[in-house]
Amino acid sequence: MSDQPTVVFFPEGAYGPTNNCIGIGQVLQERGVRVVFILEESFAGALEARGFEERLMRLGPAPEVEEAPGQFWRDFIAATAPEFRKPTIEQLTTFIEPTMRALVEGAMYVDDRLREIIEELDPDLVVEDNVCTFPARYCATGSGLAATTASTMASRAAVSPIWARPFASTIARAGCPVSHMASNTSF
Repeated sequence: MSDQPTVVFFPEGAYGPTNNCIGIGQVLQERGVRVVFILEESFAGALEARGFEERLMRLGPAPEVEEAPGQFWRDFIAATAPEFRKPTIEQLTTFIEPTMRALVEGAMYVDDRLREIIEELDPDLVVEDNVCTFPARYCATGSGLAATTASTMASRAAVSPIWARPFASTIARAGCPVSHMASNTSF
């Protein structure tokens, strides 16, 4: 085992969050830290070309045709742009609710793969820049695992038992009780 610390970045599959993490990752690499990115498959090779290790995952089943990096978000923006012409109150049911549901479904879909990656890497730190929280990030059995977020919208409320309800079986399987996650001040 190396004495070199490992930091894993898990940005949302879009250019903004990924670019934020690249900048931090470059500084860490210059300081001798092993930096690994967990990326959606559509980004395969993009960060390897910049000297980073990559581990790939999907938030849903593979499409029938190959996607360009970040294609999901391009399609998403094109499909949802008309929603923003509606009053905000209407957007709660036509945009916010279905979007949050899709994000939770994606987190559930990727849970096993994400846990596998984190356990393989046994990182000292996981930095996530995503809209929602991923239980595998907190429950993987890595010995030195700590977790943080690059999101300015994160708060302790993001790890309350309410978010964990859809992941009850995953959390139980991991032996990581929801009450522990909600009360742990390191989150």
